[in-house]
Amino acid sequence: MMADEQTLAAAEAKARTTYDVAHDRPWGWKVSSYLWTKSVAAGTFFIAALAMGLGITRSNWLFSTAAPQISFVFLVATLVLLVWDLKRPERFFYIMLKPQWKSWLVIGGYVLAAYGALLTAWILLPVLKLATLSSFVLWPGAFFAVMTAIYSAFLFKQARGRVFWNSAFVPIHLLVQAMVAGSGVLMIVAVLNSWMSKSFLMESQFEFLLYEMLGALIAHAVLIGGELFMPEENIEKIRAIRFIKKGMFSKWFWGGTVAAGIALPVILLATSLAQFDILALLTSLLALGGLFLWEHIWVQAGQAVPLS
Repeated sequence: MMADEQTLAAAEAKARTTYDVAHDRPWGWKVSSYLWTKSVAAGTFFIAALAMGLGITRSNWLFSTAAPQISFVFLVATLVLLVWDLKRPERFFYIMLKPQWKSWLVIGGYVLAAYGALLTAWILLPVLKLATLSSFVLWPGAFFAVMTAIYSAFLFKQARGRVFWNSAFVPIHLLVQAMVAGSGVLMIVAVLNSWMSKSFLMESQFEFLLYEMLGALIAHAVLIGGELFMPEENIEKIRAIRFIKKGMFSKWFWGGTVAAGIALPVILLATSLAQFDILALLTSLLALGGLFLWEHIWVQAGQAVPLS
């Protein structure tokens, strides 16, 4: 890390631009919110598909009914944020009707459309008394949930000059973030449903969510560590990393993402305290809040270094 600091100091000595000077960052809270809602949309059904596919449960309300409905709602929210951020909604329809297949914005739009169609099919098949066909939707739905989670990695990589977003770990990190989001939302729904119905939490489904969230949060922490603490030679990326670790985003990062969003939930999960419903609710809210902060920091830090 000392070599990184020396490299950065040498480069800054030659440059007259002070990179702490604020400048326009065109992607703001709508893009961060879009990443977060997309994580929930992808992760909720993906976690449910894993539970059903692995035989944890076959016909449980939380996984077979609530999960796809939640995913669909957050997918609609994702599309709204995506179109809103384009400033002109008609541009989105133009992009979809006259696609440029080298653009991940176009590919992502079709991924979201396919995922939405599969979620719709899953929700409607029982209504049409065709629930036996749901098994044909399960794994395609899981596949497009994964694609929904990760395609943004390739979209951000197409942003010229923004090397902070170019890491090869970004696709897998986005999938892990979706798993954190999905397990968090499902835990909240499970707890609230038990309170409203005055029933006990189903042990098998809840243990699955607890262990899944613990594993996903640990993987999330490891991937963040890889992004921020591995040796790096690119000056622009070193500057972006410094913004997170020591600069304008450091309080959000250390206090929000690391302490509140990862460390505290991991402690609650690892010590089994999260098995108590009120602490499970707290764990999920902290993890979801920390995830949003990380996604916002990631978007902003990638734009924080001036291109000139």
